[in-house]
Amino acid sequence: MLKQARKAKKSISKKLTVKLICPYCKYDELINEVDKSEDEYTCEKCNKKFLAVIGQVRAARGLGGHVAPTVTIRLNNVEGGERSINYFSTHQGNDFRSGDLIGIIYKKGWLTGSYRTKQYYILNWTTGVYSDKL
Repeated sequence: MLKQARKAKKSISKKLTVKLICPYCKYDELINEVDKSEDEYTCEKCNKKFLAVIGQVRAARGLGGHVAPTVTIRLNNVEGGERSINYFSTHQGNDFRSGDLIGIIYKKGWLTGSYRTKQYYILNWTTGVYSDKL
């Protein structure tokens, strides 16, 4: 499923305004000011909490699919510094380029209660596309 997402400010700054999507009820009008890359948000429609990791792509390797199923993304954090995100994907088609402003949405795993179980959405505000195919 690909949809158009509203674009956010393209540069990493102290305060960044982005549009998030709730992974539980799919409510997509959550407009938030972001001042750090990793934070927990509460959906104003269903009141459930989810985690969003937001940053600017520094580098990306692996496109998913059967040939290169492991995807590694290096992000510049909103507050400075950087992080690496790795995930396994059988879907080929998520394209990240250096400089893209992206967000990765997590919901809590029902078994562990941890956010790091599975990514739910990847939003690319630079290209205006988001995907739930991970």
